[in-house]
Amino acid sequence: MSPARAERYESVAALALIAALAWLAQFHHFRDFGLYEDDYWFISEAMGKNVDYLQHRFVTAFTTLPQGRPLGFFLPDLLSFVGDKLGGLSGIYLVGFAVVTLNTFLCYRLLRTRVPIAPAVVGASVFCLFPSDTTKILLTHDFQLQPSLTFALLSGLAYASGRKPLAYVVSVGALLSYENGFLALFALPLFTARCWDRRLVRELITHVLILVAVVAGVVVVRYFVGEGRATSSVGNVGAVLPPLFGSLVLGPARSLAGMFYGPLKAVPTWDLETIVASLIGFLGFGLLLWRAPRPKREVRQALQVTMAGAAMLVVGYALAFTHYPPNALVGRGTSVHLGATLGMSVLATGIAWLLLGWRPGVAIALISGYLALAVGYYVTIERDFVRSWQLQREFWQQVQACCSDLQDGTVLLYTLSSAEEPTFIFTNSWADPLILGETFAFPSTWSEPPRLFSLTEWQDRVQADGGQLDWWVPAASWDEHWETLPQDNVILLTRAADGTLTRATGTIDVPGGALRLKPPTAPESWPAAQLYAPLLDS
Repeated sequence: MSPARAERYESVAALALIAALAWLAQFHHFRDFGLYEDDYWFISEAMGKNVDYLQHRFVTAFTTLPQGRPLGFFLPDLLSFVGDKLGGLSGIYLVGFAVVTLNTFLCYRLLRTRVPIAPAVVGASVFCLFPSDTTKILLTHDFQLQPSLTFALLSGLAYASGRKPLAYVVSVGALLSYENGFLALFALPLFTARCWDRRLVRELITHVLILVAVVAGVVVVRYFVGEGRATSSVGNVGAVLPPLFGSLVLGPARSLAGMFYGPLKAVPTWDLETIVASLIGFLGFGLLLWRAPRPKREVRQALQVTMAGAAMLVVGYALAFTHYPPNALVGRGTSVHLGATLGMSVLATGIAWLLLGWRPGVAIALISGYLALAVGYYVTIERDFVRSWQLQREFWQQVQACCSDLQDGTVLLYTLSSAEEPTFIFTNSWADPLILGETFAFPSTWSEPPRLFSLTEWQDRVQADGGQLDWWVPAASWDEHWETLPQDNVILLTRAADGTLTRATGTIDVPGGALRLKPPTAPESWPAAQLYAPLLDS
């Protein structure tokens, strides 16, 4: 078999196995997934829309540069639109599955430019199952954050093949999607160079200077467009430095701890499905590593890959100061570790190369066992996403049942107990105020569609203002601000002992006075909007 044909065969087999891994660990429950947190801003808006909507969003994204991420704000619309046309919410999740599979495959191809098959398999598997970032299922992250890794990996492949100008052009896509995915590229020459000598030092300096120039160019464009984060950051360098250096230390330490802490802690919660999936993973990885060609014992090369991975891991936290300290290990906040994904993958590749070259049998057992744990961990995360969607549907169906008398400007307040929330994704979140307006097509003449806020405490946000009550409205797609709390147009919801929502009536005392709650009136019905079917249909 010719080398070119063997490479094609390897690529096809790798793509198929990677897809099977992502499906087993992260997406085989895709029909039972829903929308979560940021999805109500980045994903649901495109559902049910036509091409005119996409055209408008494209123009808006690339003329206003929201958060400096025009691709990061347009790609969720584009990919959600495509998935919705393919098959509604399930179709959107299939697109998300394709993105995760593609990125893992690109990671494998990048690793194969430098290392043998077996350690590359381990590194790509760690990329897919990276336990410190538990958001691979979240659609917003699949369509906004993961594409930044797509561009970074494509840039890395171009660099490794000697097409450096193309690599730098493609790297801009990572910056314009989500900056953290760009960071590992700063240490890329350490991975691609097979000989660490003076030439590598010159190459690394030149490479870093070019990437700094790319970043500077993007920042200048953002500044002149008037993008908020670029203009507000001027003059804040002194305040940024301490958390920046702290992130470079705390971030890698936390993500390394998360590699073992999460999977091991979740083992007592495993059910039969998780055990079966983990067993399949153990046998599959064991067989694959056993049948793969034994990597030569090249300690120096393996150590260089390991050190390159460590450098990529550390530099991946250079922007984590925006979410300082970078210590989240569950939930949407674990996206702070996204920039470390490639570095951790390369680090795992180097360690696997050392182990497989030392004691192959022992190494295969240890590596297969660890990756099986990671598979089980992600199945546990899957289960939480399924549960959260079930709880959301139950919640909004009960809201519809008890609050179908909504009016213009109605404010719904739900007293939330944090004990009700799943571990890995919230059921109620900052996005709750957006949901009613995306579920029902309220009259266009209304000045303020009804909004529901889920808060553990809301009374401390209320104060008297002359003859009225004002309250500090929580941030959603808007900043926090003061509004009048309308008398006779507020619905207060609590959860009874049996789990059902109850609607309070009458008058309640609040700081600064008394609030008259909205009395129940005759129910009304409104046309369905894009979320009616997934949320409310039985």
